[in-house]
Amino acid sequence: MSDDRASTGTTTPRAFDHPGAPPGREPFLVGAAIGTGLVAQAAERGQADFLLALNVGRLRSMGLPSISSMLPFAAANDLVMDFVENELVRPTRIPVYVGLAVWEAEARLDARLAAIRAAGLAGVANFPTAVHYPEDAARALDTGGLGFGAELALLERARLHGHRVLVYVKTRAQAEQAARLEPELLCVNFGWNAGGRLTDLQPEVSIDEAILRATDIARVVRRRSPHTLCLIEGGPIVHPHQVAQICVESGMQGYIGGSTIDRLPIEDAVVDATLAFKSAGLARQRERGERANLLGHAAAVGLHGGSSVLVECLSRLRALADGRSPIVVTGPAGTQRHAALRFARREAGLRDEVATHLLVSDHAEPQLGMRLFGHGDGRQGLLIECDRRPLLIEPLEGLSRRWQRKLARLLSRGMVTPFRGNRAIATRPWLLCLSERPLAELHAEGSLIDELYGVLREREVRMPVLAERGEDLATIVTALCASRGLNLELTGSAIALLQRQAWPGNLPELERLLDRLRGAGVVGEVTAATLEPFLDDAQGKPGPTTPGGIEAEEREWLLAALRRHAFNRTATASALGLSRKTLYNRMRRLGL
Repeated sequence: MSDDRASTGTTTPRAFDHPGAPPGREPFLVGAAIGTGLVAQAAERGQADFLLALNVGRLRSMGLPSISSMLPFAAANDLVMDFVENELVRPTRIPVYVGLAVWEAEARLDARLAAIRAAGLAGVANFPTAVHYPEDAARALDTGGLGFGAELALLERARLHGHRVLVYVKTRAQAEQAARLEPELLCVNFGWNAGGRLTDLQPEVSIDEAILRATDIARVVRRRSPHTLCLIEGGPIVHPHQVAQICVESGMQGYIGGSTIDRLPIEDAVVDATLAFKSAGLARQRERGERANLLGHAAAVGLHGGSSVLVECLSRLRALADGRSPIVVTGPAGTQRHAALRFARREAGLRDEVATHLLVSDHAEPQLGMRLFGHGDGRQGLLIECDRRPLLIEPLEGLSRRWQRKLARLLSRGMVTPFRGNRAIATRPWLLCLSERPLAELHAEGSLIDELYGVLREREVRMPVLAERGEDLATIVTALCASRGLNLELTGSAIALLQRQAWPGNLPELERLLDRLRGAGVVGEVTAATLEPFLDDAQGKPGPTTPGGIEAEEREWLLAALRRHAFNRTATASALGLSRKTLYNRMRRLGL
């Protein structure tokens, strides 16, 4: 042990003063009854004023309740000394008290007191203590020379070895006896700590009873030993505010935390951390399950892939479809806007129902308004015919400002007045709209009026262009080949080459590329070198790729796919449209 620790053995009670404490005020002490070196270090960092090495702390760290310290689970003094000598080896700036039981021969106890002094520890406490036994058992122990009186005698001998002493008491009578020893510290124990998730002990006294007992004992002790610092511990005390309440009202000068420092916080922390990790894993499993369900439903309507941009669109469509809110799908031609609306209908439980489709360009004015809103002569419009059913309007901006205004009113009020009619009719069609351009752009140029834009802007879903779905290309190509009966298997280098294209024509352009490959009689494995001549010159294709460059690109492509699927080779192979054997062979060839 270092000289720093040795110096703690002779420190006076005033050594507990905090450097910043106002002059003339007694210190407020916090002691930590610990059972592991880890908790000892943490308590010191938490500014504990002293530590107690007790058998109860050690037993708690083994998963036993505090009350086990009074039973023969282990030799109390051997347990504590082993802990002190083999675990509390790091020099500390704060005093360490060692709890000793009296149930040993005097010579053996004297040897332990000498060892504690030689180790540079601060003092000794009477623990395990007879104060925890019922009155009859405590009296019997006293009669046999092993009770509270023997504990005080042990502390008196500790004084002769140069130790400070800490006395545990529970009753006024015990406090009166202990005060004659004039101990540096006296702790009023209120019984075993209640609380926690792993025990169901009930406190022996209430907070109010603890205040009364502490006040009485403090008065008794200070009358006989005014320099003794009086502390409290156990019983109903679980939270810091309870310590403050008892100490302020009773005049006590500190608190010793055992279970409240090394059991309750650890129980809560371990339970909460374990549940958090468990929940995170389960949440991840749920997310993966929900994602697989989402992508499965999307694939059923022709939307293939699993990129983040696609998943975001699908999740948005599912949320809007759940309440059958109006949906506006925007995006350039070839971005599968119609497939997106089929997905929305499927998610709304209308998988087999075809939406009524109003193609704006098929109707001139004012026939368009009559077809949509109906006529005052009794002819019903689509908005009334499709009450509670899907109605598709394409393109949204093709409606005149007049019809846009009436449509906005319908969406806001759930009522529509037919063309040249004077009676409003209640109807709630599920409105689905398409446009190639974003709503904000249409509104900015005046093609979409303020009222309708205000209603629909939060219900817009923009479909990504093919160039934004690079990681979906392998899955899309596999699906297109299957639907067209093509025997083509694009290598990683070929997919990497496709990912570098601009795809101004989106999905139809990719379909034309596959058709050209079929027309040229290409079958089986397709490499980047095979694919390059078939790419449109209009895309500004890159120059020929060297064989080494192709392999590097394929390696990066395969690594990216593996990362996306947490290096699960089965999931990666499925996503890339490959067999597991083919994936393994490619990984081996590319040094993966």
